[in-house]
Amino acid sequence: MRQLPLIFVLMILLSSNISLDNSSLRDERYDSTSARATGVDLSVTNSSYSYANSVDEDKYRMFSSNFPILGFSKPYELYVVDTMVNVPISANIVVENFGTNPSGTIDINIKLLHNEYTQFEIVNDTVQMASLNGGSSNSIKHQFTPTYSGNHTIQITATSTIVDDNHNNDVWSKGFAVGYQYYNCDVLTSWTVGNLWSSNADAALSKGKACHVGAGASATYSNGMQTSLITPAMDMSDAVENPHRTNGITFFYTGSAATNDHMKIYSKNSAGGWNELATISNTIDNNFNDGSNWQTFSVSNKGFASPLIPVPQADFHSQSQFKFEFFSDTSGVDIGYWFDDLVILYDQKVKPSEYSLSSNGVSTTGSLPGDWGSVRVEVTNDGNITDSFIPSLIGLPNDWQVYYSHTNGIALNPQTGVTLYPGESKQIDLKIMPDVNESTGFTQMTFKAYSDYYNEVNTTLPVQFQVLADRIPLITAPEQRPNCPPGNTCTFSALVENIGAATDVFDLTIDQTSLASGWQVGLEWTQASSILVRPDTPVQIVAK
Repeated sequence: MRQLPLIFVLMILLSSNISLDNSSLRDERYDSTSARATGVDLSVTNSSYSYANSVDEDKYRMFSSNFPILGFSKPYELYVVDTMVNVPISANIVVENFGTNPSGTIDINIKLLHNEYTQFEIVNDTVQMASLNGGSSNSIKHQFTPTYSGNHTIQITATSTIVDDNHNNDVWSKGFAVGYQYYNCDVLTSWTVGNLWSSNADAALSKGKACHVGAGASATYSNGMQTSLITPAMDMSDAVENPHRTNGITFFYTGSAATNDHMKIYSKNSAGGWNELATISNTIDNNFNDGSNWQTFSVSNKGFASPLIPVPQADFHSQSQFKFEFFSDTSGVDIGYWFDDLVILYDQKVKPSEYSLSSNGVSTTGSLPGDWGSVRVEVTNDGNITDSFIPSLIGLPNDWQVYYSHTNGIALNPQTGVTLYPGESKQIDLKIMPDVNESTGFTQMTFKAYSDYYNEVNTTLPVQFQVLADRIPLITAPEQRPNCPPGNTCTFSALVENIGAATDVFDLTIDQTSLASGWQVGLEWTQASSILVRPDTPVQIVAK
């Protein structure tokens, strides 16, 4: 029976400008109990962040979203990170019940999603909040630790034990940035420190000292200088190749330089050369008696404005470094520059340990030489991230053919593979055709599926394919043509051989369409219409 495939298309509406007319989806029959309002309408209205301990807060707060900062005036929007990689952060989550009735116990789910991957959850935690009366709100704190730097998204969902009347406001979502490295310039150990560069306390932000080129606030640098401060080498070879958001560096800076004097910032490429990123010149503040004024950058990149100076993606490698180089001519001098709170942010690739595949055999259908058979296998994504697996078959004999298909028969592209969400399993068919001259028997091969992201992540499965024996009947006519007088019946014999390789039962039929009018031919009444014929044992049949 022919089966018609049913194809269901799931349309994901990503834009808030797309709306659906409920009348077009409405069933004419209603369940009055399911349509009844419960008076519960939960919504996460805000989430703010603070460091879990004073040590981290003191080190990272200047360029973080925690606000306000005592003794430092900056706009709320001026921040680069919400926390640093592998540094615990505490989220203060506010939930409100816009309904009129108590909500029942509330589950609050916190997910931190990596923006560069499909459905990779860096964090997936759930905490409980007590019931909220209608029209009231409450907050709860939860601590988590991001394990990947980069531009992520935090999603917080409030779900009550009582059905919510409005699901449109259940999820609170916002960007969440995680920095990779943060330097306070209080210690320059492992840095390459050039002439007149130092860790100086005359102007500073986080830890009482800043990186300074010059001789302090009460002296000047020299004419004709070219001097550099270079960060330690950092292994950033796990950077995403083409991120959606800016990857780069930033810092606060102050001080002053004479006309024509300036400081340039560079990133080191993989060949050892330096790529210029930005230039600082002129005066920000040259008198610290009344405190110090600080500036940072505002750069539009990839559709967003932020303090991050974009760094070429190729400059994130195993020996990445950044250089601050000061130049002065002979026309004048000044106090020089200070910079502090150097932040480096880039999107880290997901580690291979997040990926895992397994496989199982489902069924096998052998074939005759020159015909197609199949082996059906099932592959499961046991990892924490959506992955695509690439199928292959190891040990396929020469002159055999193979291709891969979905179970509905549609061929799949072995270059793009099959996508699996975490925990998902899919079956595919290995379509195999032995060579037309192949001998019968079993052939051992190995199915291998490997991750499209990391080839070293793979699963292997021994598979066995049977080349079936063919069954070919051959009829040998009598040596002498049978004859008898008109109106009489005579019998004759024929020999049936099986010239194939496997025993089989052959059904006997006689085609009389070519006989002359009045003639009849049939099997002798003692002759069975089905005969068992072995390859090495011909069978004689009798007809009349």
